[in-house]
Amino acid sequence: MTTGAVSIAFAEEVCNAPVARMVSLQGVVEYHRPGDSGWHMAASDSTFCVGDRVRVRANSRAALRLSNESMLRLNQRTAITISGPDVEQNTLLDLMNGVMHVITRTPKPFKIRTPVVNASVDGTEFLVDISQESNRLPKALIVVYEGKVNATNPQGSLLLTSQEAAIIHEHQPPRKETMIQPLDAVQWALHYPTLIDYQLDTNQADQLPAIRNAIRYYRQGKPAEALTELDHLTAEEHTVAMLIYRASLLLTVGQVQAAQSDLQQALQREPGNSDALALQAITAVVQNRKEDALNLANQAVEHNPASPVARLALSYAQQAHFQIEAALASAEEATQLNPQHALALAQSGPAPAGHALHRHRPGHRPEGRRRELLPAARAGAGRALAAPAGAGRETVSEDPVR
Repeated sequence: MTTGAVSIAFAEEVCNAPVARMVSLQGVVEYHRPGDSGWHMAASDSTFCVGDRVRVRANSRAALRLSNESMLRLNQRTAITISGPDVEQNTLLDLMNGVMHVITRTPKPFKIRTPVVNASVDGTEFLVDISQESNRLPKALIVVYEGKVNATNPQGSLLLTSQEAAIIHEHQPPRKETMIQPLDAVQWALHYPTLIDYQLDTNQADQLPAIRNAIRYYRQGKPAEALTELDHLTAEEHTVAMLIYRASLLLTVGQVQAAQSDLQQALQREPGNSDALALQAITAVVQNRKEDALNLANQAVEHNPASPVARLALSYAQQAHFQIEAALASAEEATQLNPQHALALAQSGPAPAGHALHRHRPGHRPEGRRRELLPAARAGAGRALAAPAGAGRETVSEDPVR
């Protein structure tokens, strides 16, 4: 397999002294070891040593656990180097490009270097973003959700505390930036349940090859490849159904803005489309916009009462309002409408104590190792409810670094 001009090796290379382990990934994630001639495809249990480089391709994302129990979540088009401890025994990471969200519980020093600014961390949750357009001057964004981060470059330094942010331009000192919605910076890290269970219809002879290939990749749990197939479609082939399908795929890899753009286009062309409204509803649930979620889900049901997707979205919205009995009833209706829908079957089961909707929020300390693996979110659906088998599900490993 090749990616650009770079050869990709599939054999897992031995890491004798691992300092990090991949715990979840979606799409295409690769790593490179010092002295290797090519890149390797990462898996959910890949381990990494000092000097290893990790890169996340387009429409992909990944999470790594460091040996100090810190969790790193990497957005698409992100590249890091695990540089190891420095002379002062600081955990040291180099972020070359992209976005990194970090949850750390270690009292040990922690540093992140970027081309624009260095961040010394004395805190538990923060984000560093150095993604940028090629025609723009380099800059960095640091958002602190809890704790303290000291942003430093040759032009100056700035101490950030909880709920503060800074913009750092190249060759300029760090300066504080007011962010009305700081959580918007981590929307890509949230988990959005897969509501629509797409199946490959072998009887639909007129289905476009790109659509058929995309669904085939989707069923194999390869959302990045599925999205690449959809890129082959012409503007005239961007039907309402295709826009909704692409939006669903984009949500599985956290690309919320792009998904919302597709859903808005679909609703402009077909107002009241139930599937589009349902996807907007589940997005609102995950982002803790509870009233919006319930309103959108009710609209989806009103426009198509026979839609299991609409009923499932309503179940999640009701659950966000702690209307547990109503949520179970809606999920059971979804199951009756589509008995083969795995997510509806899971959602209609008994709600466990501490249900999955109560997930880690920025500034809130989750309890237990299981929750430490989850992304920063005010509300969302549990990983066990992620998708039907193989349908764009995150590949997950919960083993600690050994």
